[in-house]
Formats: sequence, C-alpha cells, structure tokens
Amino acid sequence: MITVYGRCCKSRRGPFQFICPQGQRGSQIYFGINNPISGSQYNNGDVFINTTTFDVFSYQSGIWILEGNLKGSQGAPGSQIYFNPANPSTTVGFNNGDVWINTTTFDVFSLQAGVWVLEGNIKGPPGSGCIPPLPNITRIIYVNQGGNDSTADGSLCKPYLTITAAMASITTAIAPSPDPNNLTKRYEINIGPGQYNEGQLGLKANVQLVGESILLTRLNIPFILDPSDVNWNDLNFSKDPRSGFVQLTLLQPLNLNFRIVQSVSGKLFFDSVTTGGNSTLILTALSTSVNQVNIRNSQLGAGYTQNGINMNIFSSFVSGGNIVINSQVDTDTQVNLVGGGINGNIIINVQSGHIPIDPLNLTSFAIAENIFNPFPNSGQLIINGVNNVSTRVRATVDSIPIRQRVIIVGTSTSLIRVDDSNGLAYTPINSANWNSPSPTTVQEALDRLASRVALLGPPLP
Repeated sequence: MITVYGRCCKSRRGPFQFICPQGQRGSQIYFGINNPISGSQYNNGDVFINTTTFDVFSYQSGIWILEGNLKGSQGAPGSQIYFNPANPSTTVGFNNGDVWINTTTFDVFSLQAGVWVLEGNIKGPPGSGCIPPLPNITRIIYVNQGGNDSTADGSLCKPYLTITAAMASITTAIAPSPDPNNLTKRYEINIGPGQYNEGQLGLKANVQLVGESILLTRLNIPFILDPSDVNWNDLNFSKDPRSGFVQLTLLQPLNLNFRIVQSVSGKLFFDSVTTGGNSTLILTALSTSVNQVNIRNSQLGAGYTQNGINMNIFSSFVSGGNIVINSQVDTDTQVNLVGGGINGNIIINVQSGHIPIDPLNLTSFAIAENIFNPFPNSGQLIINGVNNVSTRVRATVDSIPIRQRVIIVGTSTSLIRVDDSNGLAYTPINSANWNSPSPTTVQEALDRLASRVALLGPPLP
C-alpha cells in the first residue's frame, strides 16, 4: 500500500491510499440582543448582529469592530384613508396623498398640494336586485305594509299597499266551462301582516285572498261580489267562477249575492277564516245547487244567513249570532253542517210556494247555549215550516238540543234522528237479568222492557 498526502482526496481504491487534511473553519454569523464580547470561541471574519439595535460587528485580530447598522432612518409617513359621514372641511393634521371617503354620499377625496380634490364616487347605480316573474305569469299578486300603489307591479319586490289596487290590477282571470284548452286563470292576492282599512270592495271572479294567518292578516273591508266583473256573469253554465278567502280575519260585513252579478255557476270558499262580531255574512243564490259556499276550519263571529245556496260547512264553529236558512221561490236550498257547532240558534224559514230545503243535514254539529247571550237567544233549533211544503231536517243526536229547545212548525215539517238509539250498542252488566239471548242494542232493550211493563197493566201513557 502506497500512502499519498495531498490537498484533495477522491479515492482509496487500488494500491494507493489518499489522505486529505481537514480544511480551515469558515466565518460564522452570530445573533444576540447585546453587543458581542471578545473570546476564544470566535475567529477572524466572524460577524455579530445585535438584534436590539441592529448594529453589525466583524471580528478582526481578536477585536469586534462596528461595521454599520442594518436599520435605515425613519421613512416619511404613508398615505392614510379616513372615513366620515361628511365631506372634509380642513387640511390640518392631514398629509398630501391622504384619502377621505364620505360614508353618506360615498364620494372619495384625495389631498393634493394641500387641497382636498373630489376623485369620484364608489357607489354604483342601483342593481337590478330581485327580478321575480310578474303576476301575469305567476298569478300571485303581493300586498303588504311596505308596498306602494304608485310604483307597484304586484311582484314580490314591488308589492301593492292596498287590496283595492291589487284587485283592480287583475284583468285576465277567467274560467270557461268546459275548458278543454286549459284556458282557466285564477289569481291569488297574497296579503302580508297588518290590518287593512279600506272602503267597500268588489270581489272579482276567480280571485282568492290569502293572508299570513288569522292573527296576522286582518281585513277591515266590507266585501260584495263585483257587479262590474263580467267573469261572474253567467246564465247558461258556460263559466266556472270561484273565489274565496284563506288564512285571514274579516272584520266587516260581507254581502255576497249571486243574483246581483247574475251568476248561476259562482262558488265561494272560506278556509281557515275568522269573521269578527260585526262581520255578518249574507249569501244569496241565483241558481240551483251550483251556487255553492264551502266553509272549512273557520270561526264565524256573527253567524250567517243563506238565501238558497248549496252550503257545506266542515269542522267550523259559529261563536256568535245565528245561522238563518231561508228557502227560495226559484232555486233550491241545501245544507250540510258537518262537525263543529254554534253558540246561537239555527233558524230555518220555509215559505209557501218555495222549493223545499233538501237535504238539510246536521252531522255532529252541536247547538249550544251562549252564556253571554242565553236562551232563548241561543241554543235552539227552530224549524219554521209550512203545511204545504215538505221540510225534513236530518240530524245526529249530538246535533239536537234538549226537547224544550226544538221548535217545529208546519204539518209537513219533520226532524229525523239519523242515529237514534236503535243504532247504539248495549251490553248488559248482568246478563242473568235477561232471557237468552240478551239484547244487543239500546233500542232492543227498551222495547223488551216496554213489553214486560205492558204485561203488568195498561200500556204506558
């Protein structure tokens, strides 16, 4: 093995062994928060930076020499941006290049040569914002307390302020019958929260007024059927006009007369509606059973009167006033009261020569006494019939007041109990009291008791 000493060493392979001496240590850079102190650990060429003062030292011949400083002098103040709801009125305390933004007008000023100069405005023109389809497409017209009748188009973003203006805007509501080409167009007037105090308003055909709820939307408006709306007018059943009210409270009288608008086919709907104590409801038919009124899930505070009309009431309560049902000479009257009741009287008036009221059904529709307006002002079923017109009232037992409060007039007038005791089940507590087989209905039990009593003496008076 031959050993070779030199400045470089790249290989130890073969018969030669190369030995490379260690090189000298290079300069080091040190950092500290104080100035450096000489010591044997430092070498010439080392650098020390004081991180507090940013002074820079170099180590020369065993001494630290101050070479300079890394931190320059303080620069000139930069431009500032100021915000204020008014325009700038002074330059004191400001520097050229400063910017001022008026937060009321959004004008922008810059300070140039000691003068505030208007540069422009950062507020652009109003955006288009909400662009909903118009009511002639959606068939929904909006009304709320933030609306404006002068600028409204009835859309969600431009609502009307009044129901009167919204109703007047509807000109294309139609409902031909039959309608093979699907031309029917019915509209909704969507009414926001609040009380709307307006003068008498004609309800157009094929328009439904929809509120937020009976608590939030209150219409202090007397309504009639609009006599100027030709879409009501129909004497040959060529139209199917339907209008109504949903989820709101009515505070003024409603006189809805199909005779005045000459409509044999008009229909009205009340769903989740409350009427106030002054909101008397009068409904008058022109035609046969096609003039219908449908009331659901509602509370009527002043009762109602129907002249003719095919009336259907479901799950509703009449909290004040009476139900008055009048026959007509030229059109029949129909009544179906199902579920609910009245704190008043049901009064049925039939006149000689009139068409009979049929059907007249009371199904689980309780007639109760009003403690604030007691009997005889409430709690009665009064059937004022006549001898020459058949009047039949069909009622479930839970719809009939006690006997003293049922008044029946006319030899052709009758009250039919559609679920009398013969339909009620009976199970004896002690079957030994009966000969086998025991009775299974109340009617059978009563009949067998009456038979046994008769054997004991004269028939019961």
